[in-house]
Amino acid sequence: MRNITFILCLSAACVGCTRGPDSSPAVPAEVRSVPSTAIKRLDAPDPNWREMLFEDTEHLTNFPEVAVTSTDGNIVRVTAKNVGTTTLQYYSTGPDHVQMFQETKVAGKWTQSKWDWCGTGKEWFEIAPKESVELVISFWDEEKQERLLANFSEKDSNRSGLVVLASEPED
Repeated sequence: MRNITFILCLSAACVGCTRGPDSSPAVPAEVRSVPSTAIKRLDAPDPNWREMLFEDTEHLTNFPEVAVTSTDGNIVRVTAKNVGTTTLQYYSTGPDHVQMFQETKVAGKWTQSKWDWCGTGKEWFEIAPKESVELVISFWDEEKQERLLANFSEKDSNRSGLVVLASEPED
């Protein structure tokens, strides 16, 4: 069983993929939600994401507020609320899912790993200002400490960024 901590990270931009998941989802044992008033800037996503996939985009300025709503076995639900004034967009197979980017802890540093690269059946979904959406996520790797990120972009702009939705604490 694994402990999971959910956090928000303001970060570099992101919008695509070249690697895919190859592991089964892990089963979370306990979840701790970080209140929005306690959210701090955390380790930024690996800059290789931007260099590899998003070098032509500007940095996101409107970051969603993220909180855990529930867990059920290996299913974790988080709410992403648009607290800004611009419409946020995310890429997915449905409004309650989001394209995931995985990082693993290597030598004490979060490092780019895999991502949900397949675009079949995916489309853009929106979160209007003051609105929120519940997203369903699950971890991919039972052997390594990992965190899962999602890309959000601001509609009608060239701004996008990765936001950490869930991060496992060190064992």
